[in-house]
Amino acid sequence: MTAELTPLLAGFAIRAAAVLAFAWLLTSVMRRASASARHIVWTFAIAAAALVPVTALVAPRWEVRSPVALSTTTTTPRVPVSAPARSARAAAPQPTAPAATPRAGIASLDAAQTALVLWAAGTLAVLLYLCVGSVSAWRLRRRAATTSSATHDVHALAEALAIPATIAVVDSETATTPMVSGIWRPLIVLPREAAAWPEARRHVVLLHELAHIKRRDCLTQLLAQVVCAAYWFNPLAWIAARRLRAERERACDDFVLAAGTPGSEYANHLLEIAQGTQPARFSPLAATAVPMARRSQLEGRLMAILDPATRRSSAFYTRFAAAALVALVSIPAAAVQLISPAPALPRGVDIGLSHAAAAQAPEAAPIAQASTPAARKLTQATKDEVLRFTLNRTLVEFANEGELDGVEAMLTAGADVNAQVEGDGSPLIAAADEGHIEIVRLLLDRGANPNLVVPDDGTALIAAAGEGHAHVVRLLLDRGANPNLVAPGDGSPLTAAAGEGYIDVVELLLQRGADVSLVAEGDETPLIQAAGEGYLDIVKLLVAKGADVNQGVWVEGNDWIGNRVVRRGPELRTPLSEARDERHIAIVTFLISAGARD
Repeated sequence: MTAELTPLLAGFAIRAAAVLAFAWLLTSVMRRASASARHIVWTFAIAAAALVPVTALVAPRWEVRSPVALSTTTTTPRVPVSAPARSARAAAPQPTAPAATPRAGIASLDAAQTALVLWAAGTLAVLLYLCVGSVSAWRLRRRAATTSSATHDVHALAEALAIPATIAVVDSETATTPMVSGIWRPLIVLPREAAAWPEARRHVVLLHELAHIKRRDCLTQLLAQVVCAAYWFNPLAWIAARRLRAERERACDDFVLAAGTPGSEYANHLLEIAQGTQPARFSPLAATAVPMARRSQLEGRLMAILDPATRRSSAFYTRFAAAALVALVSIPAAAVQLISPAPALPRGVDIGLSHAAAAQAPEAAPIAQASTPAARKLTQATKDEVLRFTLNRTLVEFANEGELDGVEAMLTAGADVNAQVEGDGSPLIAAADEGHIEIVRLLLDRGANPNLVVPDDGTALIAAAGEGHAHVVRLLLDRGANPNLVAPGDGSPLTAAAGEGYIDVVELLLQRGADVSLVAEGDETPLIQAAGEGYLDIVKLLVAKGADVNQGVWVEGNDWIGNRVVRRGPELRTPLSEARDERHIAIVTFLISAGARD
């Protein structure tokens, strides 16, 4: 049993390490994101590492052959032998088997048992430390004295922050810094000298500790300790726990600053509280409680507090996308099943399988078919396709919402910079449509095609021109965008700008070589569009640039009858007919004076 348990636990450890390593990489890419977003990544990664044994059992199997044997003992496979081979073997003299030498097998088994004993001993030691910390927190709750004034303040703040739990506030002689303890019955512990603090300091301290309670940081702290206990020999587990603590404190600092506390004032309070703490020492209470000020984290927190460029919060979709990425890595990691390589058979052994033997073991056929290289390759290709689709869609959404950090993270994770997402276009089109010039520049630098045409979504230049983003239009033109590229159903850049009334964009496009008479199927000409929409200044500009006031385009005419569209045949549209149909009298008068005729 030891030989079977060892590779199973080793597989769990490898999967957990892969998830934590990915979280480390992802949070390194998310340096410019908020601390709460990075904390979400570490929380999901630690939870995924804790659930590896469960996900490994429920996830589909994805067999990967290990380069070395995973078991300490090897078993020679039973290979069916054909009838002629059996006869020959029976007739041949059988060599005398050498005497068994169990010493090597016993040594291997002892090594496996030793590894399991060491693993279990380390896990029990960390869990014992956690239990002692829980007992210390319980004793602290029993012995500490309740602070009535602080309790009144914390209840008012908790009500304002919509925290439903009943929260107690106590003074303790043993506590040297404010802390929170308890998952279901949260307790705020203040040092004895907190009674002499000014009201402003007590306010920010209580606000910071309530942020821990609202975010359920004691629960994530406990989860991190459990993962450290399970994988105590893996440095990534301890790194994850330390990074989780650091991002947790910065996220609560951001919470206090977002509540209106000036950064300089809050930094001064935090510094004075940290100076009053005693040097770090072995304290089991730290395993379950969440202290406010650790000297080891102080420098980084003060720099983040005083830096006005630091992001204090992230949009929901940023946190959701980061968590989804961790999940997308955790599931395939859990599905990996390491299998030992098949042992090599001695030379000269006949492994021929007779038809009769094959018929006697029909149950082996489905297994062989399911584990063929082609089947495994198809399963992996499907997983890769799902991951690629998720990365591309997330990239387009981040580009549309202006999340520069998210765009960089998706590109680093392998998203296609020229991905086409139905209904959303491409990343460049999405960013250009919203006028996010920094994201447009980043995508172009990463190889985005400025002339990519996406059916029903046009091009990036058409999108920017139709929304009047002149600065984006100029950048796209500078990077090689074609001002005369027509997208079926979406017109041309000049038609889009003229039809929406953006005269500055129209002037820019004309300066860069846009054809004033270009016909775009479904959108006619720029002059017809401007005349039909009533933009007199653009009509005059286009005519001055050489647009033909009598240029017509035959289009399919449609009428609405009830809820149905009825085609009424082709009709000729001209600038004059469109202006007249829409009752733009000033444009009609100008066009006639410029020579327009029916």
